[in-house]
Amino acid sequence: MISIITGYKNRETSRINRHLESLKNQTNYDFEYILVDYGSDDQYSQNVQSICKQYSFVKYIYTDTKGWLWNRSHALNTGARAAKGDILMFSDVDMIYSTNFISNINEVFQEQRFYQCKFYLLDEFFNKYEDLENQKGAFKMTDEGSKGACQILSKNVFFEIGGFDEFYHIWGREDADLANRLKVYGLLETWIEDRVSMFHQWHRSISWKKIISEKMPFGFWEILNLHFYLSKKDVIRNRNSYWGELYSTKNRNYVTKLTEFNDEKAKYYNHEDLYNEPVAIGKLIQDVQSGYSVCIKKQDLPKNVFKRGKTQLYQQKVDLIVAVLILVTKKINADYYDNGEEYYFWLNQNHEK
Repeated sequence: MISIITGYKNRETSRINRHLESLKNQTNYDFEYILVDYGSDDQYSQNVQSICKQYSFVKYIYTDTKGWLWNRSHALNTGARAAKGDILMFSDVDMIYSTNFISNINEVFQEQRFYQCKFYLLDEFFNKYEDLENQKGAFKMTDEGSKGACQILSKNVFFEIGGFDEFYHIWGREDADLANRLKVYGLLETWIEDRVSMFHQWHRSISWKKIISEKMPFGFWEILNLHFYLSKKDVIRNRNSYWGELYSTKNRNYVTKLTEFNDEKAKYYNHEDLYNEPVAIGKLIQDVQSGYSVCIKKQDLPKNVFKRGKTQLYQQKVDLIVAVLILVTKKINADYYDNGEEYYFWLNQNHEK
């Protein structure tokens, strides 16, 4: 059986209806669908849950991550832990599938391969959803850079490599990271758009440059890229027992406000698999600074990693955001939240030392 998994947060419901209708119209029903609601506001979560109840093949999961940064990796990992199928298909709620999509996956799937699919881009005013297959010649198709819309692989392999890397927050890199790790693992990348069709529903968006400059803390995109390039040969991620954890209101992480972040006042939660003793924040900051130096000297990274100005990034004092990101990099169970005025730092109380 195929388990289709998507992440969701505060999206309008009309696209969810069309998305699920395309699955209802499949010629093969050997699948389940898991929608992980990653902390939507009450109005959105109630609406989407009501829609999901109309489809017998849908399992709706709500994880209480309200106020947290969007983390697609964590959402999809949560869905994978609930999956019953031996084949996992990670996708997006914007997608509409051709009626033969599931049957073709079942026909071609081999465990030594992983599958991806390019998709057609529907325009803003498109409304003729009844016969998409015969209209696809009018739409532009994406290239192989668009990986996250559909990634299909063995469930066994997915868990062997530790799922999606939960270091990636806000936007970008988690899909390319997974594809790269699967290649290093030894799987063959296979594209299937010659057998099936996927259509992306239009939505208002901003350019990736604006996402980086307006939606991310300063230096965040550079850090994501550093992590991506420095970890390319590291197949196994999330080396802890709680990746993909489902959070209820009762067990979610608590929040501790930090106005200063230093060795004396910072709280440390040490995971036994990683450290024999607590690691001071100063040492972690030195590690990341050293990492920048090594990368620049060896010129291991593409120029666009530092295109916002490596001098500005490199000379900037490591602030609270970077310090917390280092903790995430070190795989300590930590995260952060910026409410626009102050920074918050929370730690999983289940792993307190």
